[in-house]
Amino acid sequence: MTTSSERARKATELIRFLTGRQSERCLLEAGFAATRASAYGRALRCPAEISAVPAPSPTGEADEVRRGDEGRPGLTDAMLGKALEQAVHRPRTPLCGAFTQTLITQLGPLVESGSANQDALARSLDEALRRALPG
Repeated sequence: MTTSSERARKATELIRFLTGRQSERCLLEAGFAATRASAYGRALRCPAEISAVPAPSPTGEADEVRRGDEGRPGLTDAMLGKALEQAVHRPRTPLCGAFTQTLITQLGPLVESGSANQDALARSLDEALRRALPG
């Protein structure tokens, strides 16, 4: 997202919300690794009105995640915190930007209209990626 984007303000609001202390704690309680160390403390809890209990999948997939007390995934705060501390950055390559820009450009019509001819979109994306990426 760039500052010149027409949705930059809304994107910034969303990022601030998702990375806020309360949201990070709610994500942690739902089984996602939080990026804030403060989310791992027990003082802050996700509000009761925000449920961490999974809802039925609209496509019928079973929820196969092991769950502990209160429906939370079986991973503990300590396990997730340790994994986050030991994580390493994903390697960046010179092609990362070219791939990302091509993907965004080609999938833009699908995102904007909500529908597209999947076969034509796949062909167009394949051709654009072949032009943008060597080998």
